[in-house]
Amino acid sequence: MRSQQGTQAIITVFVDDLIILSDSKVELTEIKTTLSTAFKMKDLGEIKHCLGITVERDENKLSIHQKYSVEQILDKFHMLNCNAAAISMDTNIKLCHDDGVSKPVEPKHYQSLIGSLLYVATATRPDIAEAVGELPGYNTHPTEAHLTAVKCYAI
Repeated sequence: MRSQQGTQAIITVFVDDLIILSDSKVELTEIKTTLSTAFKMKDLGEIKHCLGITVERDENKLSIHQKYSVEQILDKFHMLNCNAAAISMDTNIKLCHDDGVSKPVEPKHYQSLIGSLLYVATATRPDIAEAVGELPGYNTHPTEAHLTAVKCYAI
């Protein structure tokens, strides 16, 4: 973060991509000019997408979402036609490691779904973070009950 003469700028870096935010166009231009003298760079203009996150802006607000990423997750796990739940976590469901009834499911499938949801939860959906945060505890021996919980809790 940089503050100068009443303006602020934030530069975020991910590998070789930069996002520069500023409340001043002059400051933004100055930062870009300074960086381009030191590094070979390409200005892609105003941000639209980054790391699966869509950025939308109008005159008064900036909003982010992962609609397309979530659709890809649903497609990958054959859930495009699932019914959305009104709540992200049913407090009446109590999971355990082995209930003696539920059949085991493929751990890699379960872990992949959990990983996808953890990214969504940390990036744009903090409302599902608590529910998704409980589910990796069953990564080593997931059952159908755990997989059902993932689908009910977090999608």
